[in-house]
Amino acid sequence: MDIGFRILVAYSSLFLFHQENNVFYVIVYVNDIVITVNSTQMIQSFIKVLFEEFFSEIGDLKYFIGLEIRKHGDGIILTQQKYLQDLLQLTEIDGAMRVHIPMLVDFHLLPDQEEPLHYP
Repeated sequence: MDIGFRILVAYSSLFLFHQENNVFYVIVYVNDIVITVNSTQMIQSFIKVLFEEFFSEIGDLKYFIGLEIRKHGDGIILTQQKYLQDLLQLTEIDGAMRVHIPMLVDFHLLPDQEEPLHYP
């Protein structure tokens, strides 16, 4: 806040800094911070401030709130593969066999098409 960030009312963990053509977003969740900005120079300056004030270690984003983030070419890939694998292990169905469930391609459910289920 001291360097010009403002908190968004709708999401108190999201901080915004806007100066001329530069827009800077910081999301804070417990001890994880995601930083995104449209200026490489701004991000380096901000990381320097964070390093001096709070951190001893900083690195590329790999996991955040169940999302796995990987760099790929000029972009990034977001997946939840690790989260799903952990969930399958937790529920003890990680060794279950895959089953194809055929669905009709042109089947459409319409409201009021049939009687509602008695106990849905």
